[in-house]
Formats: sequence, C-alpha cells, structure tokens
Amino acid sequence: MSILSLTAVGLGAVSDSEIINLYKSVPKTHPIKKNTIGMGVCAVMLFVTSQLMGERIIMLTESSTWMALVYLIIFGSIFAFVLAVVVMYWKASLAS
Repeated sequence: MSILSLTAVGLGAVSDSEIINLYKSVPKTHPIKKNTIGMGVCAVMLFVTSQLMGERIIMLTESSTWMALVYLIIFGSIFAFVLAVVVMYWKASLAS
C-alpha cells in the first residue's frame, strides 16, 4: 500500500470519529436529515478531490455498470442507512 492510501484510511477513521461527536452535539434532529447533509458534503469533497488528482470524469455507457450503480445507491446506501435508523429506534435495541 502506498503512503497516500494509508493516509486516506487514517483520515477516514478520524472523520468517522468526529462525526460521532458532531452528531451528539447537534440538537435533536432526525438522523436521515443529518445523513442527507453529510452525503451531500462528502459527494462535493469527492468531486473536488478527484479533480485535484487529475481524474477524468466519463459518462457510463454499459447498462450493467448503471445497474450496479443503482443497486449500490439503493441497497448499499439508502436501504442500509434506513435499516440502521430503524434498529436504533427499535425498543429492543433501546433497552440494551
């Protein structure tokens, strides 16, 4: 692994821990609202970083790639987060 990859992993871990602190300090708002803002900010950060690194942005042409992207957006992001929120507010998990 390169030093840049290790640095990115380290910064990701630091940002995850800071998000937990920020989440607890912000007044009570619904987690889905907070996640929407966070995902938007991260999308902008990824775009800016990719431009700074000189990556080309190309339009996807194969339908299998589009289907994989749609699957990841729906099930890997939205569905997984909503499921985590449901578990967070589930009475059995609140009792533990």
